[in-house]
Amino acid sequence: YALSGVDPAFPGANRPGTVGVFVVPFRHPSQPPGAPPVTTSETLGAVARHLARAVGPLGARVVAAAPRYEEVRIEATLSVSPGADPVAAERAARAALDLWLNPETADWRIGATLRHADLTHVVLDADAGIAAVPFLAVTLDGIGFPACADVALRRFSLPWPGRHRL
Repeated sequence: YALSGVDPAFPGANRPGTVGVFVVPFRHPSQPPGAPPVTTSETLGAVARHLARAVGPLGARVVAAAPRYEEVRIEATLSVSPGADPVAAERAARAALDLWLNPETADWRIGATLRHADLTHVVLDADAGIAAVPFLAVTLDGIGFPACADVALRRFSLPWPGRHRL
């Protein structure tokens, strides 16, 4: 993720001549699977040096940083079709949300907005037995938002799936 005129050390400031690069590393086998991937300072320095030499605009300052991860928990009510397995539908919805909210497997922009309609479609498309989602609300880093609300991530942040309540 690269942003022109951005230096993560100066949030909110326009920094002409600077390119801020946010690095989401491949997960090392020693890192726990339920936590966001960790970027080392050595990796950040190597990425910044490589980009500045190989592809960075001449004279630009390239700064590499790790994004902030915000825990996203979804609370939703699922309406299951008659004859469908509610346990399988819940598992499928939970897995689909985890996959969709994971920046290692999904294409997220830094500071994106979690759109209620998109989240609802993720749940509906997870299993043929899910007929409707009459209630869906987002909790972001422990802060609850009203049902049906679009929720913006903080600047320089990416989502990370939390424990959903379905």
